[in-house]
Amino acid sequence: MASGSSVEKYLKGWTAFNILQLLGPIALGYGKPATLAEQIFPSGSAIHMRSHAHAAALLLIVKLMLLTNFSSRPLHLIHLLTSLVSASSLAFELFFYKIMPLNTSNLFNLGLAVINVVLWTVCWGSLSAPEEPERKGPRRLFAKHYMEGNTFGVDDIEMEKSRRRKDKNI
Repeated sequence: MASGSSVEKYLKGWTAFNILQLLGPIALGYGKPATLAEQIFPSGSAIHMRSHAHAAALLLIVKLMLLTNFSSRPLHLIHLLTSLVSASSLAFELFFYKIMPLNTSNLFNLGLAVINVVLWTVCWGSLSAPEEPERKGPRRLFAKHYMEGNTFGVDDIEMEKSRRRKDKNI
């Protein structure tokens, strides 16, 4: 992907937004997991909240590494796979295992995770395309004798040519 492209800028901004969104569950999960677990998980405990915060912390680390080295294709693949696992894990907790209730906060987190996976999958083509080397135009040689026409008048050029002939003969 070309450095500084508009796709890269938008993906970096989206990743920064996701990083900010991940800080909430991490801070609450490690800060007061018992009280938060009572709100998020109907029959959950602090262990459920800590495990949820742990998964968010791992995803946060991957996203931070991605922002620092955005041109790494293997890191993009790792990020896409961890985002996919995170989104599917959250969907299983909500719909299959029913550990978490279907409230606005959880559905918002699931929506962001799904949008993240879809966005990165759609942009994968531009991320994995090999970078084209910059085409260089024809080489332009600048030397003193090419610029003589700009620095000397017609009479000066004739005098310079005759001076050079004399210098060769000596």
